[in-house]
Amino acid sequence: MRKRLHQTPGAGIFFRKCDQLVKKNVQFYCDFDGTIARNDVGEQLFLRFGSAETCYAAVREWMRGEISSTEMYRRECETARVSRKELAAFASGQELDPHFKGFIDACRNHGYEVMILSDGFKTYIDLILAHAGITGLPVYSNDIEFFATDRIRPVFPYEAGSCGKCANCKGYQIRRHRQEGSTIVYVGDGYSDRCGALEADIIFAKKDLLNYCRQEQIDCFAYTTFADVYKKCQKIGLFD
Repeated sequence: MRKRLHQTPGAGIFFRKCDQLVKKNVQFYCDFDGTIARNDVGEQLFLRFGSAETCYAAVREWMRGEISSTEMYRRECETARVSRKELAAFASGQELDPHFKGFIDACRNHGYEVMILSDGFKTYIDLILAHAGITGLPVYSNDIEFFATDRIRPVFPYEAGSCGKCANCKGYQIRRHRQEGSTIVYVGDGYSDRCGALEADIIFAKKDLLNYCRQEQIDCFAYTTFADVYKKCQKIGLFD
């Protein structure tokens, strides 16, 4: 684990001098479901087009560490009946954090790199981003492929780098893309964000990720929306 810029678990968050922040080489890694997207889109997908009972049972087994997310997704996909057209219509109804687009603009204005890391599926991520008018963001995630008109199967392009729990380990992705001497900022909300958070210098967390950080005494900033992320980054000197 990298030594973080924030210190002193459980006693407030304190930063080193701002000149130690590598402002010219900041990389933001953001989760999608429940972070950029308001809802857990993957969960909603299977609840709408698959079996809620199978979905919840598989998720519970995954969170208990009994199965990997690859197995969880295989089970969920087996129950789903959804065509490309239906998935596109479903994706068009999903909402993003209303402050995400402005946050991306701020990052681009400062020359900061932003990547989306997801243990969900690229097909719906691309559709949702396009519908919101957001382009040019690298997305590293699992995917789905269609067959027999309304059937889907999961595809795991990064399974070889898996931690054994996640089909697309976000810690692995950060190690792949981290630039030498960069400041790594991670923004997430869930169980699958733990590996990514452990590779970061600065963590923004909510929901399950926030609970995990508190339980493990890992320093983080709690947030609700990307407006909070922007304001805190501005306060610590990453944004002017």
